[in-house]
Amino acid sequence: MIYCLDTSAFVQPWHERYPIDVFAPYWNKVKEWTDDGRIIAPEEVMVEVAKIDDDLLAWVKRHKSMFQPPDERVQRVVQEILSNHSRLVDTKKGRSIADPWVIGQASVSEATVVTEELPSRGKSPKIPDVCEDMGIPYTNVLGLIRAMRLRFR
Repeated sequence: MIYCLDTSAFVQPWHERYPIDVFAPYWNKVKEWTDDGRIIAPEEVMVEVAKIDDDLLAWVKRHKSMFQPPDERVQRVVQEILSNHSRLVDTKKGRSIADPWVIGQASVSEATVVTEELPSRGKSPKIPDVCEDMGIPYTNVLGLIRAMRLRFR
């Protein structure tokens, strides 16, 4: 199984739920899972993470191999996503720029999206809403940890 990580799957765990000083085994496994091709993310996620120059950005820069440049197939899926879900990206505030790329990469790679976003079911869709509409599986970081059978003992 391949997992495609959203920006929120880096930022929230790093800063709030699974900080590296307590959960180093998780972050070490993310590196391992990246090396064996089970964890990917589009380049746009790295661009979003880079908005804040902190220790997460330093970690991400050391693990660049997980970040995929968009190929033609991903670009076509992103166009489809944006034509069907134009409010997914907040162009006025410059937010959620990576979201269609995460979903597009997951679609092309037959991956499960990993996001900390919750469905909105409102006017402005979130990643889970679009994944549900497109039949793309998604989970959160805890779901990834469980699926990969990582145990902290």
